[in-house]
Amino acid sequence: MRTAGRRRASFWTFSWSSGRAVEVEAKLGAEAPQLTADDKRHTAKLRKGADRIVAHLGVVLASAGLDAAGLSVDPMLSDLDRAQPLEELQRHIDALSKRIGDEVFAARASS
Repeated sequence: MRTAGRRRASFWTFSWSSGRAVEVEAKLGAEAPQLTADDKRHTAKLRKGADRIVAHLGVVLASAGLDAAGLSVDPMLSDLDRAQPLEELQRHIDALSKRIGDEVFAARASS
C-alpha cells in the first residue's frame, strides 16, 4: 500500500521474536548437521518421486514382516516423514527470503 509515493511506516514496523525461531530449532533436534558442499555432492540422493516408492516399499515390507539388519523399515519411514514437512518449510522460507530481498532492493532503489 502506497501513500503519496511512500509506504506507511506502521506497515513495516514489526519486531522479530526469536522465541518462535528457538521453538522451531528445538523441534529440529539438538545437533544440526554441518554439511559442506562436498558432503552433499558425495551423498546418495533420492531421485524425484522416489519418496512415494519408499513409502509404498515400507508399507509392503512392514506388512510382510520383513526387516533386514542393514535396512530397517521404521527408521527409513521416520526419516521420510521428517523430510517432507521440512522440505515444505524450506520452500516457504526460500520464497519469503526472495520476497524480502526484492522489498529491500525496491526500497533502496526508490530512496
